[in-house]
Parts: sequence; C-alpha cells; structure tokens
Amino acid sequence: MEIEKLWNKINPIETTVEQLKRDLQEGKVPELPYFIVDMNNAKKKIGTYIQSIDVAFQTCLITANYGNGKTNLLKYLKLFFSENKKIKVVFLRVNADQYDLILFLLKIIQDNFFEELRSSILKIKSDNYDISSLAYSFQDGFAAIREYTEKLFAEQDEDKLSKLIYLGTGRLYTKNSFNEFALEQLTNFNRREILVLFLNILSANNTYIIFGIDEAEKIQEKSKPRFGHFLTSYRELYDLSSLIKGHLLITCFTDSSGRSSQSIEEVNPAFFRRIEDRIVELPMISNINDYKELAQNLNELFDTNKSSEDINKIVAIIKKKELNKNSDIVKAICSELSESSERLGLNELLNKYSLEYLFNETNERLHLENTFARLNTKFFDPLKEYLIANNYNNDDYEIKAQGNQLFIDKSLNINHLFLFTTDFDNNVNRIVNIYNDYDNKLIIYVPEGLDINYSYLHEININNVEIVDYNPEYLMTLLVMYRDENFEYGDQIKLTISLYTNKNL
Repeated sequence: MEIEKLWNKINPIETTVEQLKRDLQEGKVPELPYFIVDMNNAKKKIGTYIQSIDVAFQTCLITANYGNGKTNLLKYLKLFFSENKKIKVVFLRVNADQYDLILFLLKIIQDNFFEELRSSILKIKSDNYDISSLAYSFQDGFAAIREYTEKLFAEQDEDKLSKLIYLGTGRLYTKNSFNEFALEQLTNFNRREILVLFLNILSANNTYIIFGIDEAEKIQEKSKPRFGHFLTSYRELYDLSSLIKGHLLITCFTDSSGRSSQSIEEVNPAFFRRIEDRIVELPMISNINDYKELAQNLNELFDTNKSSEDINKIVAIIKKKELNKNSDIVKAICSELSESSERLGLNELLNKYSLEYLFNETNERLHLENTFARLNTKFFDPLKEYLIANNYNNDDYEIKAQGNQLFIDKSLNINHLFLFTTDFDNNVNRIVNIYNDYDNKLIIYVPEGLDINYSYLHEININNVEIVDYNPEYLMTLLVMYRDENFEYGDQIKLTISLYTNKNL
C-alpha cells in the first residue's frame, strides 16, 4: 500500500496548540506528535512495515530510553492516519494483568473495532466470500474453530451475531453462552486461531489496524513469569503471522538500562531469534542539524517568532548541556523559546539571581589583586575553565589569547572575538582580519564606549556577524565567580553569563 507523506510534519488543530502553550507556560514537556525529528533508521524500517500492511501481518519491537520518543512516535501514527479510511491506529499502554498478548489484542478489537468487525462479517456474507480462506482452510489448529466460524457467518440476527463475536473475544465464556448456539466451548488456546480469523475478516474488508502497544516493560516489572508468558504469547502470534493477511503490531519497551534486548533473549531465546531483526532502537537526538530542526519546528508551533540566529543560539546553549533524553531537550528548547527577547542589563540580572553581593565582592577582590591589569590576556584563563566546565572538549574549541584574542567554537563554526579597548581603528582592523581569515560566523564583543555598530560593519562588507555590548571587567568577574563559586551558585552565575552575552556563552 502506497503511503504518501509519511513522516511529514502534521499541522495541529488550533485548540490543541492552545493546550500545548498552556503546558509550556507551566513548565511541562508538551506532547508533540506533529513531527518526528531524526530517527531516520527507525522511520525507514517502520515505514517499510506500514507499506506492507495490506499484504501480511507485520510486527516490530521498539526500544528506547525514557523520554526518547516511543510514545511520541505512536501518537504521530495515530494522528497521521486519523482521516485514513483503511488504516486504523489504536494506541494503548499494556495491562500488566493481561499478559497474554493474543487475549489482549482480542480485547482491543472488541473495545475499539467491534462495529468494523461486525460490518465486515455482514459484507463478506453478501459477497459470497470463501470463508475457509480466512481460517487456513480449517487445517491444523483451525479445525477447532470451524463450527464457530460457520455459525458466525450463518447468523442473520445482529444481536446474536454480536454474542457470537463476544464468544470469540472471550467477553462471553460460560458453557451456557456456548450452549445457546449449540457450540463446543472455546478455550483460551483456541483464541489464537480466533485472532487470526478476526484480523483476516477485517483485512478482507480493507480495514487494517496498527496496534501501538506502549510500556511493555511494566509486565517485566510486575514479575518475570508474567513477562515470560507475554513473550511466549508474542512468539505464538509471530508464528501465526504468515496466516494473517495484513495489520501491524508495534510494541514498545522502555530501555532504561540498555539491556532490554538482552533481557528478552535471556527470558525467551526462541522469541528473540524470531524478532531480533525487527527490533528498532530510537536514539537520542545528537546531530546539530536535528537540534536546529527541532528548535525551528517548536518555534513555528508556538509562534515564538525567533530568527534563524536566535535558533542557532538556542541550539548552542542546549547542546552544551549534554541532556540525556529527548524530552529534556524539548523542554529546554521550549524554555529558551518562551523567554522574553528583551535583554536585561547586568544589574537587573544580578538582582534577578541574587548575585549582587557576590559580584561586588569578587570584583573588588580582583581590583585589589590587580587582576585587571593586562586584562586582554588574563581574561582567557577563566573563560577556558568556563568552557571546560560546560562540556567543551579539546576538539570543540580553540583559544587564541595572543594577538587575535579569539575563542573559536569549532563545534558550531562560530568565532568569538573579544575587544578590550575603545581604540576604534585598531579594533576595526582586527575585525576585518578575523573576518577575512575565517568563513565562520563572527560574534564581536564590543566594550561599552566603542561605537561599532551593524550599519558601519555593513558599509565595510562585514556580514554574518553579531555584536554583543559588554564590559570586559564585568564579564571576567562573572567568569571568575563561576570558577570559584560553581558548587553553590553555579546555575545562577551560568544563567547570568548566558543572558549577559546575549546567550552566546
């Protein structure tokens, strides 16, 4: 089946956006089933299964750490196919007390697709369909459900037909219920064949289900024997899959320890051998372009109207935090997007984060120690310590304290040029030389009192540049504060440095 535009971004309805904005305002991680960033291998593999959903029963097992997008992926599929008349998506978390997968799927069909199943039975009857093809010609284990199947398609009364369906799903199970139709009582063992029958009835009427089963690890947490039974029933379903004409089962396991595949292999090696090549792992977002795509998608979703340069700054800030799950990345980006674009002065920032006393004390000490003499060279020692403390490694950056007075961010292709005097001509020459020597974006830290602005830089053909107004002594004081007081005040000082430098450090 050809599926167009799968994995394209979906436009949410306006009422949904308002709820997302409310989540954002309250500091919650919003649900974002409107796009899937990165996960290219997973999208390719799952997309292949979906393309074959009308041919044969497909199954895959998704593993990922907490917050890395399993639920988001399932909800994306549910939203994507919400208007599709042939493909239906059901999203459910596992029931740890219903650890037989086949019985669980029958319950899902009963609760979610009863009308589709009943109408499919009626249509097949009117089309004079060969019902034996729906049940493997009643060979092997399917012989036990022949009489039931024939009764199912022979029944004219809709209420009685409903009861017959319930006898198949297990909602009606007593001997008296079966006696009403002169049927031998079915057992849970027979329901494996009943599931095949029901799925084939649906597909015969061009109705295909994607079963999205989330949080399967909860069965494992409940007890190891239950988890073993769950995997055994999964294996039995897999072994019957060649007899099922269509549908897709996606089962998600949270992999907090990195051992979910190993746990499955230990508990049920026979199942693992069958499913091994159908395990799909969802990775952490790591590529900088994926960070940018995520930030831009969120920017558009929440109408935060950030420019491409703003997005790049946000990405630089978030990437250096080395967050360990995608949901934290989303939350951090949302937090940055929702901040006011108005830049606070240093005094306001110090007051906001209760750092006035510490700043004044540190600044006074540095003056007494004559630290600000030859500031242009001493500045880079606390800067280097700040970068290392914020997860820069030797391959990520280069500092040229002599001559150029430059910090090169290799990971983002950005040059940070620090000016320390108000000598206009000398500083302009430095800017021109740095601009001509590198292809990177240039961020210029301009001391208060030095009249270098964007208009002038444009006149001398200096583009792809940003100006940050600052006081060199004050920024060095903040960097020294971070070095010396990181244990107690690190977060507040880091935020102050970031906002003071327009989120560039």
